[in-house]
Amino acid sequence: GSYTGHWLGDNTAAWSHLKYNIIGMLEFNLFGIPYVGADICGFEGNTTEEMCQRWMQLGAFNPFFRNHNGLRYFDQDPGNFPPNIVESNRRIVETRYTLIPYLYTLFHRVHISGGTIVRSMAHEFPTDTSSWSLDEQFLWSSHLLIAPVIYEGHTTKSVYLPTSERWFDYYTGGEIKTLGSITVQAARDHLPLYLRGGSIIPHQHSAMNTVLSRQKSFYLYIALDKNERAQGDMFWDDGESINTYETSHYNYFIFNYDSKRLTIEPWTFKYPEMDNRLDEISIYGIIQQPIRIIWNGQTLAGDKWTFDTNTNVLNIQKLDLNLSKTHKFVFV
Repeated sequence: GSYTGHWLGDNTAAWSHLKYNIIGMLEFNLFGIPYVGADICGFEGNTTEEMCQRWMQLGAFNPFFRNHNGLRYFDQDPGNFPPNIVESNRRIVETRYTLIPYLYTLFHRVHISGGTIVRSMAHEFPTDTSSWSLDEQFLWSSHLLIAPVIYEGHTTKSVYLPTSERWFDYYTGGEIKTLGSITVQAARDHLPLYLRGGSIIPHQHSAMNTVLSRQKSFYLYIALDKNERAQGDMFWDDGESINTYETSHYNYFIFNYDSKRLTIEPWTFKYPEMDNRLDEISIYGIIQQPIRIIWNGQTLAGDKWTFDTNTNVLNIQKLDLNLSKTHKFVFV
């Protein structure tokens, strides 16, 4: 697990194997092999449109994401379906691409200190007995909850959200008020995703491939916990070289939100070739709308931020922040 990854074996295009995909990822992360994934849409046998669409949604959150099948079977690449399914597949792949900074940082963490990337609810909430038997939803590290639909014909999903935390809809930022065991809508083209309060998740705008997406700007999703705090980090290097951590040719950023103050700090900046900017910040779960925002001692122009009173989401745009510098925001 320190040197390589693994795939979960020659599976079958069967609905039961979507669940086996989740269980396999959880097991291999406990074995110390976090870079793991299934043959998305199945290796043996012919998949169906619905099965492959749902498996692509799950597959986008396999650390090793590969749509792969055997000879003699129907083509199942993401573009080989009707336009509505192709569009659904494209959106979920783009979602994964935007989350690569977060996933890359998780790999950095396990590289230097061990641990898991894909994590069971029982692993993260060991004293919550309701989480012990859950094997149809999972987490990326501690803060991003993935709840894929894995049964044929289902357009709802049973999800468990521990009541000890705040949880937010990943896509809208709206806080989920009803916690515990809930049933949510999950149309064929929708994958339920949730952010746990207390997290700051780095993103990067997507492109056709990672060479191009690495040239794009970054943005942050901040989900506040019950004390209106959050923290996160980001590791970044050239994406190609080996041992950049050991040779100190990397950048490492710390993000912290506390007492209505946000700090973005380059803790280590030893990869100066990185010139990407940070242009957007979304903060979920702000209880009181700010009157003004102070950025590095100056009032931020009013046309650069909005507050949605329905979702309590603050969106800050057009920032163009130089990440080699420290930035401090105060929300008044």
